[in-house]
Amino acid sequence: MHKNHLAIDIGASSGRHIVGWMENGVLRTEEVYRFPNSVQRVDGHLEWDIDSLFANVKQGIREAFAKYPNIESLSIDTWAVDYVLLKNDQPIYPVYTYRDSRTQAVIPEVHSILPFEQLYQRTGIQFQPFNSIYQLYADKKA
Repeated sequence: MHKNHLAIDIGASSGRHIVGWMENGVLRTEEVYRFPNSVQRVDGHLEWDIDSLFANVKQGIREAFAKYPNIESLSIDTWAVDYVLLKNDQPIYPVYTYRDSRTQAVIPEVHSILPFEQLYQRTGIQFQPFNSIYQLYADKKA
């Protein structure tokens, strides 16, 4: 029996659950669940529907295990710059998307504290106005 692995890919417009395994030296995959994902405009900001995302991730895991009960590993891939703040293991709302414009106003202030050249030397990350550092700083100021 081959080893099954579950990959969950959450993109800006949809999410999918894919089971993969090696068969005679060839990687095989099967999409077992797909769901729509979208942002919501609330009070002038763009937010993720985190409750729907979480429910769909759990539903896809259930469906994957129903079809492939011997899944040995699970991984989740998302946008990399977004996050959910937690308090007492519960989400703190709202959960903004990287597409939200709230970071624009704080970029100069962040760079006055940590010039971009130093930030780049420390992280190696190119400048994008939606990078997590700007989002976190905007949240701190809110």
